[in-house]
Amino acid sequence: MTFQHLSDPDPPRPTEAKRQAVVSRSVQLRRRRRLEGGAVVACSLAVVLAVSLSLQSSVSPSRSFRLGPPYRISVTLSAELFPLSVYPDAPEYPPPVRGGAANDWSGCPALAGVAASTRPTPNLVARLLDQLGRSKLSAFEASDPSYWPIIVGNDWARFKDVSPGRLLIMTAAHSGYVGLLSHCSAATVRHTWVAETCPGPSSKPASETCSRDPALAGQVFLIDRRGHWLVVFTYP
Repeated sequence: MTFQHLSDPDPPRPTEAKRQAVVSRSVQLRRRRRLEGGAVVACSLAVVLAVSLSLQSSVSPSRSFRLGPPYRISVTLSAELFPLSVYPDAPEYPPPVRGGAANDWSGCPALAGVAASTRPTPNLVARLLDQLGRSKLSAFEASDPSYWPIIVGNDWARFKDVSPGRLLIMTAAHSGYVGLLSHCSAATVRHTWVAETCPGPSSKPASETCSRDPALAGQVFLIDRRGHWLVVFTYP
């Protein structure tokens, strides 16, 4: 058996005009792809820029609070959450003084914007103490900057879950702590309220348990600066 090899005839060769048309279409296709790719890149850059500007505009400005000797602390906080009207800059504060049974350093509040307001309610004070013990940031919000060195030192969150029924609220002049607060100024005494946190049981009146166990009572000193109640000192 023999095999016969059959060869195909030569295909027709394209004319010069057809070759030019193919080249032209290829050039146009590459150009179109480059333009489309450039548009995609430009769109991506625009999106990235828009997101970046959005993030930058959403970042609120911050402010730094620096309190000098003997504390030497520096705290950077949101200027929106900590406005100057409620939390004045450090130069507005009197120098820290020594006071208390342990003769420790204690801060004095700045009196700018502080008024002798009406007595704070037990519910208000209980909410403030809850905020004070919730987290470090909420403690900053609930207190005057004169108290912030105590917060930085991690020794502030001992007033937790205080019931309004366990609070006795009085003016500083009637609290027995006039001598302590007078280290700052007579105006500080006039503008400060004191809330005593009385021990349990809750079935007994707060006044009775504070009188029976005064060593177990805590004292929280409060001021009202432009409608914002703030903790300025705690004892012991």
